[in-house]
Amino acid sequence: MNKSASKKHNYLTAVAANSKGKIFDLPGYAAVGMADQSLVPLTVEKTKKMPHGSELMFLSDRRPILYNRDQGRF
Repeated sequence: MNKSASKKHNYLTAVAANSKGKIFDLPGYAAVGMADQSLVPLTVEKTKKMPHGSELMFLSDRRPILYNRDQGRF
């Protein structure tokens, strides 16, 4: 994807956690999922809201895979 392509989508903002488990937004980065063998930036239109009572989980010793919206790359 290039810069112009990334501006057309309403990407879902990525989140990550620090070493203490505090979860925070990562402005400028989109959350990423997989479609078959390909990484895909998630869009608001193609995802569902988390149901009331849902919780995000902290997975220690892992690094997030992110999509940089400005650079148009993972």
